[in-house]
Amino acid sequence: MARSALTTALGLLACMAVLCATWLPDLPNQAGRLGVDWGFWLPNLLAADAFHHTAPAWAVPWFTPSQCAGVPLHADPQGLVLSLTQALTFVVSPLRAVQLSFAAYAACGFLGAFWLARGRFGCSRPASLLGATLFALNGFYAARMMVGHLSFAPFMLIPAMAACVAGPAGRWRAEVWRCAGLGVLFAACVQAGMAVLVLPAMLCLATLAVLHGAVAGGKLRAAALRLVLGVGLGLVLCAGKLAAGLALLSHVPRDAYPLPGFANLLQAAWAAMRCVFFWPSAQMNDAMVNNPFTLELHEFDYRAGPVPLLLIAAAGARAWRERTGARGPAHVRLLWEALALLLLVPLALNTHGGFWTAFLKHVPLLRNASTMLRWFAAYIPPACIGAALALDRLTVSSSRRWAGAASGAAITVCCLLCADRGVYGAGGLGVYDPAPVQASWRALAANGQVTPIDRLSVLTDAQGRRDMSIRRTNQMTQGASPLFCYDPLFGYRLEGFRQGTLHAGPVIDQTSLGARTELNLKNPACYVFPGANGCAPGDTFTAAQAPAAADFAAYRPFAFAKPWWAEAADWISLVSLAVTILLTGATLGGVRDAFSRRRSAAGHG
Repeated sequence: MARSALTTALGLLACMAVLCATWLPDLPNQAGRLGVDWGFWLPNLLAADAFHHTAPAWAVPWFTPSQCAGVPLHADPQGLVLSLTQALTFVVSPLRAVQLSFAAYAACGFLGAFWLARGRFGCSRPASLLGATLFALNGFYAARMMVGHLSFAPFMLIPAMAACVAGPAGRWRAEVWRCAGLGVLFAACVQAGMAVLVLPAMLCLATLAVLHGAVAGGKLRAAALRLVLGVGLGLVLCAGKLAAGLALLSHVPRDAYPLPGFANLLQAAWAAMRCVFFWPSAQMNDAMVNNPFTLELHEFDYRAGPVPLLLIAAAGARAWRERTGARGPAHVRLLWEALALLLLVPLALNTHGGFWTAFLKHVPLLRNASTMLRWFAAYIPPACIGAALALDRLTVSSSRRWAGAASGAAITVCCLLCADRGVYGAGGLGVYDPAPVQASWRALAANGQVTPIDRLSVLTDAQGRRDMSIRRTNQMTQGASPLFCYDPLFGYRLEGFRQGTLHAGPVIDQTSLGARTELNLKNPACYVFPGANGCAPGDTFTAAQAPAAADFAAYRPFAFAKPWWAEAADWISLVSLAVTILLTGATLGGVRDAFSRRRSAAGHG
């Protein structure tokens, strides 16, 4: 047992060493810059930290005045004020918190994939280590973290979530722990802002559960029940954030973008294979139709490497040669057919067609997407687990399995090292300067003095033209909220932002509109709960609300109203969290006794 644990620990350390040595030099790069989208996240991390210097520890930073004259923070589906990264900023700088989060999520991905392969699919230790290494080194996670898509980091929790789902029914105490584990992990993903990937993650969990049933020759009743109960618990645990997020999206829709795709299913399949197993290229834009944007390389970077494809193809070829004519149980055949259908979903979503695309634009949540390429991420965990299963299928002796696992890991590392990562560095997307945010955080940590927002600003270049570079978001460190900030909530070009009477100048400036006198600062509660606060989405504070506006501008909590259902959702989240803790704690004794009996039996054996 100790030797096996040591082998796993060494595999984790080796994998983390490769990952950090490869990618951390660009976090930041040699020019001291970060990926462009970090210009959205680092100022928000600093803003939430500033809020916690003025508010009680249990208070939630619902809004921030630091961008676009005041925007939602917690209610934003990509908001992560209750995430690991945000918690780390209370003790370390935002940049250090990002680096630690990068390593922590990667380690969770390795351990989760190992647990899934070894503990659920019954793979050998070398095969499980290979699957874990392939997943931890996948290009989707690393590329997104380099460019600044922090809300995609919980993607690395999917294998651990799948390990809670897959497998036959066990004792009730173990079932409680597995459902609770899935619920907590799901809620952690939502609270960390992974709204864009929630549906692909659910597809991935279903795919892995069906794959387990097909390989093990079992049924899916227990796994389906865990999936429903666990995800249901997760939805309840984050009911408050979900309710606020759905309310926000109903008032600030993002459904104006057309849905791009590939001309037919075969082109979508080729694109998926190239993105997941080979080397993507930004030239793949040319193969897409109905695309309003030129997508950067990271939108095509899902690299799990060629090893999973080679192993799965070899194992499939052997199974085809060795077939005996027996068709197997009907329910197992049905599971393999269901698996094939699930694997077709990302391809179908990325296939463009008149009626089909029009239909997708009317599907809730899907209609808010600007691209469906991110559904390709659902292929990565099954591909890594499939590689582990294939290695065991192709080899019999332990020595050959270890040799195969070492060779597969070496090939993956070589592909990673040989890949051109310049697009993520100083010569490409690495243009955001984190120094102002870092300096503000250090000053805040040293003296506890929050720099309030006292004005709105519009950054201009040497010719007096509006400067829309990402550096404009750093103006919050100087007490200015950029009027035209960078916030995907309002669209990539701020198509959904309502300027109204806002202008560059002090936030206490007043503008008279008939009987209404407006301040030069948004009331962000109007974006989320306009009815309860007697306003319209995008409204500003009025002169009568000057005290609340002053509190908001100083990062202090201010009073705003919530509808009854939002209050109920918040209470449901709190009560369900308490019940989950009590219920899992009540079963802890039984789980501990079972573990002790197992160790005792192993010792006597």
